[in-house]
Amino acid sequence: MFGRSNHGWIGLDLGANSIKLAQVVRQGDRLRLTEAAIVPRSAPWREHEPITASNSSAANEIGTALVMSSKFRGRQTAAVLPTMACQFNTAPSTNDDSPAQLRAIVDELSPLGIDLSDRVFDYWPSLPNKSGHPTVNVLSTGRGWSELTAGDIRTVGLSCEAIDGLPHTLARSVAMVESITNDTIAAIDWSYTGATFVLLHRLQPVYIRQLKNTSLADAFTQIAEQLDLDEGEVVELLQSVSLGGQMATDVDEVVAELLEPTIASMVDELKRTLSHLENFGRKTTGSQSSTAPKRYYLFGGGATLRGIDKVLQRRAGGEFRVWKLDAENEAFAESKGTPLCLLASAMALSALCWEDLS
Repeated sequence: MFGRSNHGWIGLDLGANSIKLAQVVRQGDRLRLTEAAIVPRSAPWREHEPITASNSSAANEIGTALVMSSKFRGRQTAAVLPTMACQFNTAPSTNDDSPAQLRAIVDELSPLGIDLSDRVFDYWPSLPNKSGHPTVNVLSTGRGWSELTAGDIRTVGLSCEAIDGLPHTLARSVAMVESITNDTIAAIDWSYTGATFVLLHRLQPVYIRQLKNTSLADAFTQIAEQLDLDEGEVVELLQSVSLGGQMATDVDEVVAELLEPTIASMVDELKRTLSHLENFGRKTTGSQSSTAPKRYYLFGGGATLRGIDKVLQRRAGGEFRVWKLDAENEAFAESKGTPLCLLASAMALSALCWEDLS
């Protein structure tokens, strides 16, 4: 699995609100974060605003991150595209990689207005459908997005080695803390424009769902207006307040009130998703627990809310964990002024250099 170099690639997480870079080194059987940077987008994306590849270059932000953090080594880079630039679908499976599988995908997606001739896509096994027939997950993005990403990376003097999809990036992040498990686990990327739920079986993504009305953007705006803060100050505030604590301050209570509609939506969506998975398990395997997550890992801006794991655990049920590694990696991230959970995807992409991608 591992190559000769101890240094991983430069991992690049292209978020809707910020650009995140990270690099890890391999020391025995552990990974250590050696450099990281987060740069806000000059124009953060909004959930319902049109975003196209032609007006969404991140080259300036990537270049700024490289200038800010001079200890990145090498030029090889792996990136993950923003969720807003991708589309998730399912299609019937033919249980092989034959032309018949490609035809099945095209036949399923064409009536939805998705023309794969101008898109880059990947597919892999999914959960069976309601009738018990096998299906595949299909992740696609406009060819312009992949070309833009590779072009931005070249513009700043780096070399694009791989462009990953969020479900697999999250699976790799979970594998960094759950190296061997047969448990069914959920990974939730709660970002500026909304949350993505990914169900992992044996650390492979088998079910993907966008959770509705979970965007943090509107809450950011309301907090900024209510407390007369700029966006950077809002981010710092949200990382310092405590949710659901018994010793809540006046500021904690104001922020909690403004976040409540978004948190309530997250709880409702999680319950709806779990109910769907349990019903699906009963119909296909006779056991509702077969597809119910044993644990939930939280990623993204929503995971930086102090106490959010306890809030979700109390209100949605289940065991929630904010993604983190050991104390040394936590301390390094803090020295860079950022919670480690924001760097999870970029770190997983850095470690991608030691995988066999053939």
